[in-house]
Amino acid sequence: MKIEVLNCPNCGAAVFIDSAQCRFCTSRLKTMAYPYSPLNEEELTSRLTLMIQISSLAIRKFINRNRLEI
Repeated sequence: MKIEVLNCPNCGAAVFIDSAQCRFCTSRLKTMAYPYSPLNEEELTSRLTLMIQISSLAIRKFINRNRLEI
């Protein structure tokens, strides 16, 4: 199963390629078609790790900005 994700240009959170809005900062997203090339396991692991790190940072910023307690 191929999962396609991008990063929100506003907060950096990982968003699905067909999303119209970021689920973290609610920014509206506009996507364009792009050429697809399959990734090998190492590239995929590297990209997923980076997306997780960016999403974690975006969540921390959101929590700090809104002074939420978890």
